[in-house]
Amino acid sequence: MNKGKSGELSDLYFIFADNVYEKYLTYEKFKALLNFYSLLYDRIIIPDAFFINNKHLLKFLSSPEGQLYIKNGIIVPSVRKGPADMVEIYHHFKSSNLLVRNEFSSLDTLNILEKIDLEKAIKWDVDQISLHFTNNVLENLYTLDIDKKAKEIWLGNINDCMQSGKFTRKNLHEQTAKNPYLDRVTKETITRYIDISYNFNIPNYLRTSAAYPELLAKSLHSKVTPEQVFFNSDLANKQMDHLSKEEYLSTSLFNEGVLTALEAEQIIHIRKQKAYKTLLKGLKKMEDEKHESKLEAALFDFIYMYEQELPQMITKEIKEKIGKEKRNLKIQTFGRGALASDGVSSGVSLFLESLQEFVGGKVIGSAVNIMLRPMSRKTEREIKKLDFKGKQMVEKIKSEQNIYDTINSFSINSLKP
Repeated sequence: MNKGKSGELSDLYFIFADNVYEKYLTYEKFKALLNFYSLLYDRIIIPDAFFINNKHLLKFLSSPEGQLYIKNGIIVPSVRKGPADMVEIYHHFKSSNLLVRNEFSSLDTLNILEKIDLEKAIKWDVDQISLHFTNNVLENLYTLDIDKKAKEIWLGNINDCMQSGKFTRKNLHEQTAKNPYLDRVTKETITRYIDISYNFNIPNYLRTSAAYPELLAKSLHSKVTPEQVFFNSDLANKQMDHLSKEEYLSTSLFNEGVLTALEAEQIIHIRKQKAYKTLLKGLKKMEDEKHESKLEAALFDFIYMYEQELPQMITKEIKEKIGKEKRNLKIQTFGRGALASDGVSSGVSLFLESLQEFVGGKVIGSAVNIMLRPMSRKTEREIKKLDFKGKQMVEKIKSEQNIYDTINSFSINSLKP
C-alpha cells in the first residue's frame, strides 16, 4: 500500500460515518457496515470530521479491534494538510465551534484521536476542497427540484455565505433555516442538497467509490440523490447489479449478525486471500465495460471463498486447530507425493532411491501409502469436524437482518462532476 496515495475505485469513501446518520444506525449496524465494506474494498476512507463527531466511529476506534483497522490500513483517515495529528484537528474544530455533542467527553475523544497515526492518511488542501464544494453547489443548482422563485431567494443565502467568507455546510444550513421566504418542504430539499454536495465532495474530488444510505440521502418530499447532484442525465451510475442477485443476498456476506460478530483478525485473514485481491483488481477497472464479466466472475469467486472460509475462521480456536491439522496433512501428503516422484528435494529423492535399491519402488510405495493413509484420513476427519462445528456457530450468530436492507441500493460508482 502506497503511503498517502490518492483514491482509486477500489477504495471506498464511507459516508455512513457522517454524524447526521447516527440516529438511523445502531452501533451494531454501524460495525456491520464497516465490516461489509472492508471485505469488498481496499481502503475505507473516512474524513477527519467524522473521526471527531461520530460516536459510533469513536466507540469502534476505542477498542483494540478498531486500532487494528487503523494499523493495517483498512480504515484510512482523509485529513486536511497542515495539522500534524488528529488532536490538532480536534482543537481546530473546537475553536471553530464545529464539535458535535455525543456521549464521549473531550478527554475520551482526545485519548482515542491521539492513537491515530496519520502516516497512511490521504491529505488534501482545505482551499481546494472548499472551492470544489462551492463549485459543486453552484454548478449543480439546475438539478435542485425547487421552483425558480425559491431558487433565486436561496441564491441570496449563498451570496451571504460567500461574502462572509464562510461558505460551509453549517453556515448554509443556518442561512437556509432562518430564511422567512422559504417553506418547510423547500428548506428540507435544499438541506438535503447541501448535505449530498458536502458528503460527496471529497470522494468526487478523489475519484473514489462511495458508500451511502440512499434512502437517507433523499428528501422525504422530493428526490435529491447523489446521481442528480453529480451525474449528468445521460451518465448511468456504475453499479454491480449482479451483487443484488438473490443467491448472493442470502449468503453470510450480507447477514448483519455475522458481519457484526466478525473480528478484525478475521477480516484481515479474508483480505489476505487471492480471491479478495482479484476482486480489488476488478474494481479498479470497473469503468471499462470489457472488464464487467471478469468483475462478476471475481465477485462470485470471492463470495464462494468467503463462505468456505467463514466456518473455519469464526473462532480463533477453530482457526488455530484447523491450521495445525492442515500442516499435519500437508506433511503426510508430501510424503505420499514424494513416492510418486512429483517434485521432491534431492535429499528425499536419494533416500527413496536407496530404499528402492533394497526392496523395489512399487513395493515400498505401496507399503508407505498403506501406513500413511489411516493417519491422513484421521486428519481430514478432524478438519471436517471442526468445519462442522464452525458452521453450527455461524448459524447461531446469524440474524434476520440483511445488510442490503440498510444500504437499500448498493452502489459501487465513480463519481463524476
